[in-house]
Amino acid sequence: MCSSGSWEADLDGGIPVPVSGLIDIPTRTDCLLCNHTFGSDRCHACGSSCNTGLKRCVGSQTNCCSYFSPTDQCTTQCPTNFYTPTSTDFICICSNSCEAGYTRNTTTCTCSLSNICELSPCQNGGCIDGSIRLVGGTNSKEGRVEVCSGGVWGTVCDDFWDNTDASVVCKQLGYYSGTAFGSAYFGQGTGSIVMDNVHCNGTESHLKNCTHITEQNCNHNEDAGVKCVLCADESIRLVNGSHDWEGRVEVCISRLWGTVCDNNWDSTDAAVVCRQLGWGTSGTALLNAYFGQGDGSINGSVVIDHVDCIGSESYLTNCTHTTEHNCNDKEVAGVRCSCKLYW
Repeated sequence: MCSSGSWEADLDGGIPVPVSGLIDIPTRTDCLLCNHTFGSDRCHACGSSCNTGLKRCVGSQTNCCSYFSPTDQCTTQCPTNFYTPTSTDFICICSNSCEAGYTRNTTTCTCSLSNICELSPCQNGGCIDGSIRLVGGTNSKEGRVEVCSGGVWGTVCDDFWDNTDASVVCKQLGYYSGTAFGSAYFGQGTGSIVMDNVHCNGTESHLKNCTHITEQNCNHNEDAGVKCVLCADESIRLVNGSHDWEGRVEVCISRLWGTVCDNNWDSTDAAVVCRQLGWGTSGTALLNAYFGQGDGSINGSVVIDHVDCIGSESYLTNCTHTTEHNCNDKEVAGVRCSCKLYW
């Protein structure tokens, strides 16, 4: 209520009614109206008709404000993608929902790819915890081992680094086995050294599952590296996508990569691929060489057809399938994974 020319608490719980003719209230700076805070703008009194319902004046406005935008600006209507939940509300709320892998901007009510994989990672220079990459090699099968920790890439110290550890790295990346290199053979990394005293038994599916410590006294001249051989039978990879979690599905058969024919290819088959690669528990099946054709050579030709997964398989090759086919490289299967971390 108004008392002696200034606002006081309304003990009845109602909304304070400004005194007629009182336009500016210089002593009030928090602008708390209807339990909504509007920064440091000074509040101005409106006509008595503005005190009904929830619509209030704000800032330099001297007329009733119909709605308040997400940035607390007075507006006559809510912006695109915003709405007010009921006819008595006056705060514009974002009505847009974003699919997995995207983050909603509450100011613009638009969706964009997430920075790192809290909802779906995988972009803008970020990385998924536990994922690995090879850096500094002359090809994709070799390099300095880098591990994602806390959304940032770091290196591995070469203390006790051996071929068993290297093979776990290579198998996680879809290769068959690996040879260990130490002493920053592929160049020194930057940033944190995130793993030391790594000791794998060879059965781990991910390097982060191997025994290791995170406290270390190493320098980057001790960064570990590997050289991998092509592929391990039953391993899979995604090729030619815009992101790591999408692409043409390729399967290793007899230590050579081949493609999958898209006959009967569906979302259940795609989900098995995504789970095997650690890219979530669901995926979208894409047909007709959506991510490009295989190269047509023995290493790149169609190797399995008529895949029929029930969804619980650990490996795509555990699904019912045939190896005889009459497919061509325009009938190649692809997937786009949900991109939620799975392990």
